Amino acid sequence: MTLWRKCAAHIRQPGLLGLAGANVMLRSSSLGAQFLILIILARALGPAEFGVFTLIQTTRIIAILLLGFEFNAYSRREIVVAPDAVTQTRHIRDQLGISGIMGLNAIVISFGAALANLFPVHLAVIVAILIFVELISQEGIRILYALQRTMMANWIYFIRSSVWVFLILGLYLYSPHTLTLELTLEIWAAFSASATMFFFWSLRAHPWGSVLRTKMDWVWIWRGFRIATPFFISTAFLNILSYMPRYMLFYLRGLEQTGIFGFYTGIAAGIVNLLSTITIPEGMAKAIYSYSLHGEAAFTRDMHRLWRDAFLLSLLLAVGLLLVFPFILPLVGSQDYPMDWALLVLVILANVAQVGSLVAQTSLYARHRDKEILFSTLGASTLSAGLQYALTLILGMHGLAIAMALSMVVLTLLFTFFDHKAKKVDGAAPTMR
Repeated sequence: MTLWRKCAAHIRQPGLLGLAGANVMLRSSSLGAQFLILIILARALGPAEFGVFTLIQTTRIIAILLLGFEFNAYSRREIVVAPDAVTQTRHIRDQLGISGIMGLNAIVISFGAALANLFPVHLAVIVAILIFVELISQEGIRILYALQRTMMANWIYFIRSSVWVFLILGLYLYSPHTLTLELTLEIWAAFSASATMFFFWSLRAHPWGSVLRTKMDWVWIWRGFRIATPFFISTAFLNILSYMPRYMLFYLRGLEQTGIFGFYTGIAAGIVNLLSTITIPEGMAKAIYSYSLHGEAAFTRDMHRLWRDAFLLSLLLAVGLLLVFPFILPLVGSQDYPMDWALLVLVILANVAQVGSLVAQTSLYARHRDKEILFSTLGASTLSAGLQYALTLILGMHGLAIAMALSMVVLTLLFTFFDHKAKKVDGAAPTMR
């Protein structure tokens, strides 16, 4: 058997690592491009303007959460277990339809953020466009994961988040004076729109002819909003843990520290980004499918595998980041972004703990333990808000990183506690060993 045949056989083998292996090069390229854009913009813009970029990124993430309303938490389960292709396509249509309607409010959020001095007002329009196309493309990627079309989802993610980075790199190398924050946002929005069109093309085989002749199912949609509300609240509070620290640091310590903190957290976030787009979505789809159709034993086995894969990949990425980070700083200018081992270790720990919380949440989500997810997130985010404010006042960036790490650890422990409790009620062994 040739090497290529062996690789192909490995890619086709069952299990999360085998499925991830089919896409690891593509997603690694996407992760590398995300690192690259951070390095380019950190060097080209400087800490203060990079701080503006960090706040725009944060606003985009928060806006997508608000406009998406975590409706996919409902539609994803419905798409996975749909009895036939027509019903499945109707769910996809209604998910995309409501996302498009909600996305029109991006302009309100963008101008509101600009008026709050998070970024200049003249950037509000392009930021609104970016939020809208990013929302639709993100929902498209989630739909493809629910359909277990992982490779297609990863291609769309690659177009959305990576291809445009190489154009930015070319501009920086050959015409650095033309590279501005506004131009960067315009290029980003254009490629995200292209990814959205590619997503729609990828669904061409679905029975759209019969589906588009029917009206949107508003009963299904309103039921989705009711079911998604706890997920929206819990995710909103989870974003307090993950992203609100940047706003807090900006108002308490200014743009320069926000830029430095944004650079460190942006690099470390690669751990969560890689696992949340390779291992965890695939594992979540398998867990929902197993729990719904194959029973407790299959579900527990899939969750064991997900814990194992997430732990091993998190450890590998954390060690790799610690090894390469000292070589990254000279690329962006060590005088502007000083080496800070304590800050680096703290943000890595926070991201590894967040991966653990995502895996533990997956088990609760598959079991429809929505209230437990909500209570856990509310508790951890309440603790986080107090810690972030107090420790940022005292220790600045380092205090904020400590608060993030502690809050994510608490969230993981709460999810795991309720996960164990749910399994005792269901008469099964815990998924986490």
